[in-house]
Amino acid sequence: MNTFIETIEESGITAHLRKDGIVHLFINDHTHVTHSMLENLIVQLKNLKKDKIPLIVEAGEFVTIGQDAKKYAKEFEDKANISSRIIIAKNLAQKILVNYYYKSQVLDKPFKEFNSLNDAESWLNENKSA
Repeated sequence: MNTFIETIEESGITAHLRKDGIVHLFINDHTHVTHSMLENLIVQLKNLKKDKIPLIVEAGEFVTIGQDAKKYAKEFEDKANISSRIIIAKNLAQKILVNYYYKSQVLDKPFKEFNSLNDAESWLNENKSA
């Protein structure tokens, strides 16, 4: 079990800086993610970790992402200095959405989708500085 060094909360999203340097974002249940939420999160992430961020994104139930946030996602990753990322897809619906979105994007940083955190951690540790 990895311990958290610091935690921030921003409009329905909780970010944990783990002892191994990975940032774990959890989007709370019933959160609607918007462009402005992501903009605010960038500021918080830069305060949390100054260098490149290996990122785990995990969403609760019934999370929605606005059109403005979808269009901003690539820019968000660049501005937040994301080095690699994992999406935890806990059910088939999340898996389909994640795979559809990332297959339609040009990826310039390592990305992988897993269904559990345990399966994802070793991959991210190997790819976090890429």
